[in-house]
Amino acid sequence: MSRRMLALNESISTQRAEIQADLERLRRAIEETKVLWQPYSQVLRMLNHPLVLAVLASVRRRRAR
Repeated sequence: MSRRMLALNESISTQRAEIQADLERLRRAIEETKVLWQPYSQVLRMLNHPLVLAVLASVRRRRAR
């Protein structure tokens, strides 16, 4: 019984270490993605400004004529 318990504990420890390593890789990937998206988020924020939206709607209406 104790051999099984030791084997099970070792297996659980190994899996826990793998999961922790995966989580760390995921955290780094998320941080990298945030850094890469910074310029795009600034542009998207600017494009969602109400005045920009109003100008684009006006241009769209003029083209539709």
